Amino acid sequence: MPELEIVGAVRAVEVLGLHIGRGGQQQVGVTRRIRRERVVHYGEQVLAAEAARVTRAEINLAHLRHNLRELGAAMAADAGAAVAAQIWAVLKADGYGHGAAAVGRTLEQAGVAGLCVALLEEGLELRNAGVSCPILVMGGYYGRFRDGVEALIENELTPVVYAADQIERIAPTVRFVRGDHARQVVHLKVDTGMGRLGVREGE
Repeated sequence: MPELEIVGAVRAVEVLGLHIGRGGQQQVGVTRRIRRERVVHYGEQVLAAEAARVTRAEINLAHLRHNLRELGAAMAADAGAAVAAQIWAVLKADGYGHGAAAVGRTLEQAGVAGLCVALLEEGLELRNAGVSCPILVMGGYYGRFRDGVEALIENELTPVVYAADQIERIAPTVRFVRGDHARQVVHLKVDTGMGRLGVREGE
């Protein structure tokens, strides 16, 4: 095995067997762009932890559709629920490394009620990939300037709101983009005890 000079984490790429040179020395080939390689130190060498045992993730979209159907069936069987529950899939951080675009399109075709992302950019990525179902942007931050809110509205993304100034910022932009009598769906986030984002009791 050639000596590998990998310091920290090296972003993987999709091309099987690609060797990325650094300082004239070879690094181990990888198969997926979403994987980062862990490293181990062996004496004075820094070796990829996967060099001896290659690790990869295979995302079976058929299994994903099956799991969604099974979850939906289990929820439908709960006749005691006061309100019919919906399934919204969370696809933050590139679908937690599973590929947000492919997973999002698959879940939409399988009938998911909506998708959730953390950032505006993640929602725009899904829209650009052809996903048309409702998308909730959970982070509550859409950039310092109005063009971020405009992109949110123009791409029919649902914002999370938990403060009056957010509504005051979104409302005039909705009127500017869609007209004076337009409406905008928002998601009111309530802080149920985690202490991060959300309206607190009594506010």
